[in-house]
Amino acid sequence: MISRIGPRIGLNLKAGTIGGETRNGERMLRPCFCDKASCHLCKLYHTNPVYTKLWDGAARAERPPRLSVDQLAERKSRCRERKAAGLPCKEFEVAMPHWSYGVTTVPSRRQTLLPKVLASLAAAGFDAPRLFIDGCLPSEHDYGAFKNAANWPLECSYRYPKIRAYGNWILALAELYIRQPTADRYALFQDDVLACAGLKKYLDGVPYPNKGYLNLCTFMSSQEIAPKHPGFFEGREFKEGQSGVVYHGKMQQLGRGAQGLVFNREAVQALLSAQHMIIKPTAARFPHKKIDGAVVEAMNQAGYREWVHNPSLLQHIGAISTLGHPSYPTVSFNGESWNAAKLLP
Repeated sequence: MISRIGPRIGLNLKAGTIGGETRNGERMLRPCFCDKASCHLCKLYHTNPVYTKLWDGAARAERPPRLSVDQLAERKSRCRERKAAGLPCKEFEVAMPHWSYGVTTVPSRRQTLLPKVLASLAAAGFDAPRLFIDGCLPSEHDYGAFKNAANWPLECSYRYPKIRAYGNWILALAELYIRQPTADRYALFQDDVLACAGLKKYLDGVPYPNKGYLNLCTFMSSQEIAPKHPGFFEGREFKEGQSGVVYHGKMQQLGRGAQGLVFNREAVQALLSAQHMIIKPTAARFPHKKIDGAVVEAMNQAGYREWVHNPSLLQHIGAISTLGHPSYPTVSFNGESWNAAKLLP
């Protein structure tokens, strides 16, 4: 007997257990629950014992019991004692997310901002981004000098003829997803940012917001409403009387900046399938610009919210952007030497 617990989740009541294992010891979801006579997958499940056994483990893994306040305080105390003794704390270890990330750039910055940006991202933990180069053939410029920590040249994707900022950005995100569709986090940086130390370690250790995405560059509009304590908070909304729209009961957000955005897999899928992103190249105004506004509106329409950080985790650099916009500094950025990972418990 199979009972549904949410979409595509199976519970093996006959066996009396939740979950199951494949031949490789991995849990697998039953791909379909329609049970129609015409459904090939459901027919396989009901008639072939190999697939029945394989898919009966398709349930949520059992969660460990929640800790009481006293138990949590005790674990934190043990963690502090180990750190004071110079030992690693394993009390709060969790599985690290798998990343897919890249940098969008143009040939004019190959010998100016790009080397500085890549060095800063490498120091922050993002040492092997894929480069998405707009307006360049592989034979025209040598990007082989840019290497990862293992001294291998960075992987590159070339666009020629030039497809401009929005086209390069949305294709870059799609390519990151297509190349690694099972990644847990997707990050896309632009070629005019500096990052604080320990950024990737910090992002690995903090909870990802439900139905949200991260904007790592916090501009003044959101900094003005930042809470006093460090951490992520929802980015600024349109003020009453402005042109913002209410989506899913919440006012549309401003979404300033696309210098460094982070998505989980569900958020990437929602963004790439958003009609707003698909029709943007046909817009009467800014069909190739305003990436940040397009992203925040598409995500707000889908019920996702933008989250920014206090202090800012990235700094926007360069006098003029590739789109001709002036660079607005992020006033709360504490510098490349400031280690965000120290905010972790």
